[in-house]
Amino acid sequence: MRFHLALAALAFSITTANAAPPDRPLLACRQERLHFCHMVQPGGGRIIECLRGHSQALSGSCRNVLAALTDARESGSPKAEVAPAPTPDISTQEPQGSAAATPGDTDEVALTGRGGTYRVPARINDSLTVDFTLDSGASDVLIPAELVQTLVRNGTLTPSDFIGEKTYVLADGSKLPSVTFKLRDLRVGGHRLQNVTASAGPSNSTPLLGQSFLSRFKSWTLDNQRHVIVLTELQ
Repeated sequence: MRFHLALAALAFSITTANAAPPDRPLLACRQERLHFCHMVQPGGGRIIECLRGHSQALSGSCRNVLAALTDARESGSPKAEVAPAPTPDISTQEPQGSAAATPGDTDEVALTGRGGTYRVPARINDSLTVDFTLDSGASDVLIPAELVQTLVRNGTLTPSDFIGEKTYVLADGSKLPSVTFKLRDLRVGGHRLQNVTASAGPSNSTPLLGQSFLSRFKSWTLDNQRHVIVLTELQ
């Protein structure tokens, strides 16, 4: 039963996020839209009005988008363009990296920069390689709902891996419920961790490498000059 409810929640997340082209400029508000306005029919400015009704709980980027859309409407100018969230880089091939690390080993993994953030390739359940954004402020690893469904379809995420639901507090203080599950295997460079807690994010969200992965190392350090992350495993 829990597994079927989880799949239903994932399907709803994807459907809500991709509901209608007229609301594409609101991608910056995707989490708030899913949380506050999931029952609102898209179109006719209804999503915008719903979000305005929760203005105090919106993130800064979402408020900026709403302000730009309002200015565009009042001035009669074309609707403000907002860049869509980047599509995650996904591959079935294993990432090039170091040999498997042993306890106490220190390993360097190359990073790529994008939009002021660092991204690192990670191998999920020995099935998909995805570029994750490093986010030490995220309590868990976050995987977009459509990627979670891909893992379910290819059989590497099973009913026994789903552990329930968890409510996450966003940066603006609002709350977002999410399906949670265990990743049996998550590999970055030569480091392979098992049973990593992860959550399903809205469709088109950015994959995040959060504390459920990072906190399991003795230390991790970003080298901004050489663009690498230095990971040291526990003894």
